[in-house]
Amino acid sequence: MVNVASSKTSAPKKKRSSGGLKKHKPSAYNKYMSVELARLKNEEGIQEHKERFQMALESWKAVKDRDASAKSSGGSSP
Repeated sequence: MVNVASSKTSAPKKKRSSGGLKKHKPSAYNKYMSVELARLKNEEGIQEHKERFQMALESWKAVKDRDASAKSSGGSSP
């Protein structure tokens, strides 16, 4: 008689790459940076990622500040 437990080899369990966590929707920052980095790479011809990222970050700050001031001033004028 053959022992079933000894004839099977237990393979290690595979881990999920995301750690089992649900993926969240990208934030406005994530979306903006993705588009802006691609635009800078294609239009400006800047080769260094670090330089493109710095420019995109400065642009994001300007957009964020502009939106914040528009919200605090009451939005559109009557």
